[in-house]
Amino acid sequence: MNLAEILLNLCQSRAAWNASKTSSAAVTTKDSRVQATLTELLALKAWLERELLPEFYLNFTVEVSVGRGKAVKVPWLCVLGPGQKVQEGFYIAVSVEPQGRGIVAGVMKSATHPPDVLLTTRKRTPLAEYALDVDSPTYRFNDAFHNPQEFFVDSLDAEAFWEHLRESLRLYTELLTEGQPEPIYRRKGRKPTAPRSIVAVHEPVPIYQASPDLGNLVPAFRSACAAAGLLYSEERLMAFFAALLAKPFVILAGLSGSGKTRLAQALARWLNAPYALVAVGPDWTTREPLLGYPDALDPSRYVSTPALELLRSANAYPDQPHFLILDELNLSPVERYGADLLSAMESGEPIFLGGTPPESLPWPSNLFLIGTVNIDETTHPLSPKVLDRAFVLTFDASELTGLLENPLPLRLELLGGGGSFPLLPRPLLPRLGGGAGGGGDSEAVLRLHATLTAHDMSFGLRTATEILRFCEIYDLISPSSQDWEEGAGGRRDGLDTAICLKLLPRLHGSQRRLAPVLDALLALAEVEGWTHTAVALRTLQNRLLRDGFGGYAFE
Repeated sequence: MNLAEILLNLCQSRAAWNASKTSSAAVTTKDSRVQATLTELLALKAWLERELLPEFYLNFTVEVSVGRGKAVKVPWLCVLGPGQKVQEGFYIAVSVEPQGRGIVAGVMKSATHPPDVLLTTRKRTPLAEYALDVDSPTYRFNDAFHNPQEFFVDSLDAEAFWEHLRESLRLYTELLTEGQPEPIYRRKGRKPTAPRSIVAVHEPVPIYQASPDLGNLVPAFRSACAAAGLLYSEERLMAFFAALLAKPFVILAGLSGSGKTRLAQALARWLNAPYALVAVGPDWTTREPLLGYPDALDPSRYVSTPALELLRSANAYPDQPHFLILDELNLSPVERYGADLLSAMESGEPIFLGGTPPESLPWPSNLFLIGTVNIDETTHPLSPKVLDRAFVLTFDASELTGLLENPLPLRLELLGGGGSFPLLPRPLLPRLGGGAGGGGDSEAVLRLHATLTAHDMSFGLRTATEILRFCEIYDLISPSSQDWEEGAGGRRDGLDTAICLKLLPRLHGSQRRLAPVLDALLALAEVEGWTHTAVALRTLQNRLLRDGFGGYAFE
């Protein structure tokens, strides 16, 4: 039986409730007509669990009901978040128009414990005379995510219903993970003080298709971001993509409100890739908030987290990129709560979770880890262990002028599916696997290593390899990669950028300690033509003269 047949049977069974006019009594759950509707709801439940829910990494569950012994009016099916009950928050809901003329789908809010979020509840369907509520007249089915209007299929268009449900679940997934570690449906409810205005505006965005020519990757993503109200320079996006593809651990550091988290979200949405936005807490001293833990009362049960579910999904779907976004990465020391991730990322060994039976989870090669960093008195400095394993991209307010001159509404929904995955087409992966850059880059890296070694600040083979890999990818995604010249938009620019992202963030300390190193590096940068590096070094020198102590990436 296909989906269209299931929906048709569901509507016909609901219409049968009104067939008999011999009695004024309302139908009850014991009525054979109601039981027939329940059978069709269970068929729809089985279809969703088999065909749709496996697309999502969260452990969704489905519950159906036609009532509990009393007179019933509304049969319903609900898709619930991990561990969620129908008495908590809000969830995706499906019901049938009372005359059996179509399917209604959207969001149902619990009257018992309503969600601690604002949901728009405008009606648009031509069914105003019918009470399509489940819990009370004030809580109606509604799609409050993408478009705050009810979705009604009067023609039983199974494909339209399917796409609507998929989009609602995708957006529901984002809402469930953004508020971690506590799901939004477990927060204490509050009465909204004002309606939230949601406007759905659809405009075409450039679509990037992965191909051996990657020169259009950055321009296409930049245009899509601009259409969604996010302005990033081409230089910044070039560095971001090259860093992410060279080493799937990138730290975005800088001013609060400069667009760090939005950039990570935008990329995941553009690629239509699963992602989890996890807010790091100041009390994270173990891995449990990130990777879960075995239940002490029930050893066979493992308490999961959105981050862990994302890791499992990445292993289950190795051809699709997944993004784990750690917001405020340094509110707690990263090497405490993230030690297992850092170790597995470098060693390739699986993460041991424990439990009964014991479970180990391989580190997925298609997982991209992005952390955001704000530096103030409440945060912890990033340790050399963390900096050595990541590229650090700094943010400032350089795009502020453009935003003030041409303010744009933020509409991340316009980014959905604008790009294709994988980020790099498979034929290019062997070419990049060795991490060997061009001869000029290798020789320049050796000169850089010798300069830092003379001041007891040398770096290892891993850092050198990742820098060379960055240079190669930077050249591949450069819009001018077909006709680059040495020192003019080609490899030398890539190496210059790589130094700023990989080596300079490690420089911090007193003026007495750093001044000789900066002088030597600045002399080398001027000889090599590393303009970005030279500017950054002069800025750091000025800070040292002013404060007597400083660091590059987070000042």
